Amino acid sequence: MKDQAKVVIIGGGITGCSIAWHLARRGWTDVLLLEKGELTSGTTFHSVGLVSQFRTSPALMRLMNYSIGLYDQFRDEGANNIGWHKVGSLRLASSPNRLKALQRQVSRARGLGLDVGTITASEALDIAPFLSPGGIEGAVHIPDDGWLDPNGMSSPSAPASSASPSRRTAASPASAATPRARSPTSRRTGASCRRRSSSTPPGNGRRASRRWLARSRRWCR
Repeated sequence: MKDQAKVVIIGGGITGCSIAWHLARRGWTDVLLLEKGELTSGTTFHSVGLVSQFRTSPALMRLMNYSIGLYDQFRDEGANNIGWHKVGSLRLASSPNRLKALQRQVSRARGLGLDVGTITASEALDIAPFLSPGGIEGAVHIPDDGWLDPNGMSSPSAPASSASPSRRTAASPASAATPRARSPTSRRTGASCRRRSSSTPPGNGRRASRRWLARSRRWCR
């Protein structure tokens, strides 16, 4: 495998695989994906996979809305292994004040084009009959929300990591970085940023990792 690339992505979780896929869709061919273990063996492995558009900021709402559209596209293209289930979601309000707060968020979400609305307690019980009716003032219903298998979405057999045979990404073990304690005499020299590799097999992946570490941690100087 090559020891350098125009784009180096650190981390083979769902975010790293997504970045590689989007770059490939835009014509980038010199992309290297580094992962110290197996794909999706880190934070992605522990994720429960809940996908909800009803977030606290407009940027997150747009991001989740885009992601859901992408999962729908994969499913329509026949990618059944991603485990995408669009079942909808409910945000319950247990007090009038909480319901008013949710209604304000609904107005903002609708302004961004999201399919979201407030429903009564009885309507929420129709959607989820297992709920206890006591103490529910109302709810927010987002019909396009759902859940997925993060590992399936990021696996080599999923579209997120194999967009086209002519646009390939590579995975390689990455080395660990251990910054040294900063001393008064090395504050401006960068000596505190020396790194050592540990438990890393020899090969091109180590050289690529060292090159990235040397260029990306300029703040240590």
